[in-house]
Amino acid sequence: MSFHPFAVLLFAIAILDGLLAGASLDQSIEQLPARHRIGVRAYSAYSHASHAAIGRFWLIPLAIGGAALTVASAIWSHWLHLSPSQSLPVVLGAGFAIAHSLSTVKAASVNVTQWRPNTDDAALASILDHYARWQALRAALQFLTFFVAVWALAVNGAAIEAH
Repeated sequence: MSFHPFAVLLFAIAILDGLLAGASLDQSIEQLPARHRIGVRAYSAYSHASHAAIGRFWLIPLAIGGAALTVASAIWSHWLHLSPSQSLPVVLGAGFAIAHSLSTVKAASVNVTQWRPNTDDAALASILDHYARWQALRAALQFLTFFVAVWALAVNGAAIEAH
């Protein structure tokens, strides 16, 4: 049994987008709310330490790679002349990937402002609240990207025969 490279790509996208959505949901559901228990100063120190360490070598390539492959799959689906029911989730996935990438740029630009020297606690709380809103949007868009990646795989994985 052989698999069409497009089906393999969709499988890889579902894995990457699932990892990214899971990491982002973890940040929104578990990590960010901890700032209310441990204080904004301690959370900011944790956030800075995790982003300055190995986290950037995990999340950044995962986000860029997943989004790039998702957009590439939409372009490839056009060349494959897929039916509308086959191409819809692929194209939606690309749209969500672009949207979550843009929201990530905004969230990151807000997030880095917390590490300015001499930021008082009230300003830090405001920054983290603003970041939490962008992070929630980003997490939702990444989850939707994952959802449509699985949908795309379901409708295309078996339907595309190896040439």
